Amino acid sequence: MDLNYVELSEQQKTLYLKLLDNSRKQLAYLDVLEEDLANNLTSFLNLHQEWNQCTHEINKLDEILQDMEHLTDQLWRLEILREVETNIEKVKTVLKVNFENTSVNLQSVHNQRKVMNAYYSLQRNDQVPLYVDEKK
Repeated sequence: MDLNYVELSEQQKTLYLKLLDNSRKQLAYLDVLEEDLANNLTSFLNLHQEWNQCTHEINKLDEILQDMEHLTDQLWRLEILREVETNIEKVKTVLKVNFENTSVNLQSVHNQRKVMNAYYSLQRNDQVPLYVDEKK
């Protein structure tokens, strides 16, 4: 039983390190975000899928190891989770700023479109705009 516990603990540590690596990749992903937008976010979706799979496996292992009731020093887990949390918070902050910028840009485009339609009647195909100036 101890050997099984040791193997499961090592597997758990490997999964936590994999999760940490994924969070680092997400942080690095922000540098190539614009390129990935052109590729339908395939890199992001792959990272997301890997994250979900890893967390699912960690949860299963945590349940198994919890049932074994071994008290061990798992300071390594706390350190990894702190770094993961820091990385994810940085990603969330950058994505929030990008979202706000995109929102402002979309509002600006919407306003510009209204102005263009008002002055040039771009949505009406059957009419020609005429401008009449007062004679001075």
